[in-house]
Amino acid sequence: MGETIPREIVFHLLNLSLMLALLFLLYQVDVRMGIAPLLLSLLVMILARHYRVAVGMIALNLLFAPFFVTTYEVFARGRFFPDRHYIAQVESLVNPYVAFQENAPSGWCNTLLIPMELFSWPVTVIPDGIGVSMYLTIDDLPLPVKSKYLVLSENGYQRVSRQQTLEVLNSGTEVPYYSEKLGLYRNAEAACGSERP
Repeated sequence: MGETIPREIVFHLLNLSLMLALLFLLYQVDVRMGIAPLLLSLLVMILARHYRVAVGMIALNLLFAPFFVTTYEVFARGRFFPDRHYIAQVESLVNPYVAFQENAPSGWCNTLLIPMELFSWPVTVIPDGIGVSMYLTIDDLPLPVKSKYLVLSENGYQRVSRQQTLEVLNSGTEVPYYSEKLGLYRNAEAACGSERP
């Protein structure tokens, strides 16, 4: 018994400290990455018959369960919500104007630039073969833009069109959860030919 306790303590210290070090160094404290080592330590405690500690850990987790449930709902709602109107509005903005170009001279010819806010469910309606690039704010968007297709607000269109020729494909679309009307534009300087999709 005296030999197994130090080994077990060393195991828990290595298991949990390595997990914490990796979280801080690589994942910027993403709690989800630490669940597997915690469960492994709990399993070892149960196998070593340290039931009081194991029950204490389980009780502590149950105490935080309501907080977890509400936090998870907020997390999930922001990423996984089937708002069909939202998806339909983005689809009407992009389709049928954006199309995959076979044998394109550049990969940029099959790329759509969108605001970062649209990078969720709406990307599911983007045609097959079209890559998606994102920008956080229009002021931080490096010019000239290389993508063939661009989703921009009126302010974004004004900024980009000062330096590049943009062809209006679809404008003035109201998209839920986005503060400004959006338009779809074709970058005439993308060197992909003059064909219309």
